[in-house]
Amino acid sequence: MKKNKTWLDEFKLALFLDDIGSFEKLLNRIEYNQSELVQIRALLIEAIKLVKHKKDLQAVEIQKCRRALKYVKS
Repeated sequence: MKKNKTWLDEFKLALFLDDIGSFEKLLNRIEYNQSELVQIRALLIEAIKLVKHKKDLQAVEIQKCRRALKYVKS
């Protein structure tokens, strides 16, 4: 029997997968009380920044590899 995923389960999965789209969707449907809302929103915003930063670093590394490969081939 499969249980329904909670908001927190979906957040954890999005964090594990570095899934920015899921973070943004979760941000629009937070299911907690008002006192927790501010904290959750801040966590989501920082998680999105973290994932974008990781992706930017990966793009730089890929570009370095492409340059090195081009140099080796020439």
